[in-house]
Amino acid sequence: MPYPNFHACRLQDPDDFQPGSMVTMTRRHDGKKYSIIAGRPKGEDTLTEQAYRYDKDTWTVETARTHCKDHDGAFEAAAPAKKIDVVVVDDRQLLVLGAPYGGHICKEGICKDSYGEYFSPKTDFMVGIGDERPVIYYHGADEKIPHAIGIAKVEKRDERGLWFNVKLGLCKFANKVWEAAGRGIAKASTGTVQHLIRIAKDGEILTWPIAELTLFDESFIRQPANQLAVVELRALFDEIDLQMPEGFAEADSVEEDDSADFREEFIRIAASATAEAVGALKSHARGGS
Repeated sequence: MPYPNFHACRLQDPDDFQPGSMVTMTRRHDGKKYSIIAGRPKGEDTLTEQAYRYDKDTWTVETARTHCKDHDGAFEAAAPAKKIDVVVVDDRQLLVLGAPYGGHICKEGICKDSYGEYFSPKTDFMVGIGDERPVIYYHGADEKIPHAIGIAKVEKRDERGLWFNVKLGLCKFANKVWEAAGRGIAKASTGTVQHLIRIAKDGEILTWPIAELTLFDESFIRQPANQLAVVELRALFDEIDLQMPEGFAEADSVEEDDSADFREEFIRIAASATAEAVGALKSHARGGS
C-alpha cells in the first residue's frame, strides 16, 4: 500500500531480516535528504540496507524512481493527495461525501476500505434526494448517549459517491466538527442498521440502509465505525426526549430477503421514522446542549 507522505524503494524483503534489528538513518543525494532503513539479515551480523524513503515534498516521483532504479530497488510512489470530502459551503453548513465509492487500499484494480469492503454505484443506500438523517459525532462512541449535532439532507449521487448537505447545530461537538472542517481535517462516515446489510463475496456492499451520518475531526485517534445498531439509534432519540419512532424498531420484524417488496417496506419505515423525528432533531441541533 502506498505511503501518504513518502515514495518508497524496497531493496530486500523485510521478512528476511532479524526481528528488532531494523534502524533508520538519513543520507543526501544531489542535496536532497532521504531515509535509509537497514537491519541485519537472518543469520548475519552485518547491517544491510533494506529500503529507502523519499519525502514527496522534496522528491518528485521521477527523481525518486530514478534513484531507486539505480540501486536495483522496487519503487512505489506516494499515494496521491486525498480529495477533500467535507467542504465548507456557508455558515454552519457543509457539503459532505458521506459514502464514497471504493477505498484507500487498492489491489488488482479494486479499491476497498480497511475492512475489505467497498461502496459502488450499485450500492442501495435506501435513501432518495432530499431525504434527511440525523448527524452525530463519531457514531456516538465518545458518549454514553449519542448527541444529535445537526441534520443531513441527501444532496446528490455522482461518480465519487453519495453526498449530503449538512446543517450543524451549536452544541460542543458540532463546534468541534465546524472548526475541523475549516482546517480541512473533518471526516465523515455513515451508520446503518446491521441486520439489513448485504455484502457480496468480493466485499462489494450491495445494501447499506443509511440511518445516520457521522462527522468527526481527523485527529480523533480511534478509527471510524461503520455500523450503528438499533439500540444506538434508540439512545439518540432518548437523549433528546423524543420517543423512538416504531419505524426503525419495526425493521427488525421485516422479512430479510432481497425482494423489491422488502426494499419498499424498509423505505416506507425509514421515511415514517424520519418524518416523525426530523422536526425535533432540527430543534435540538439548532440549540444543542
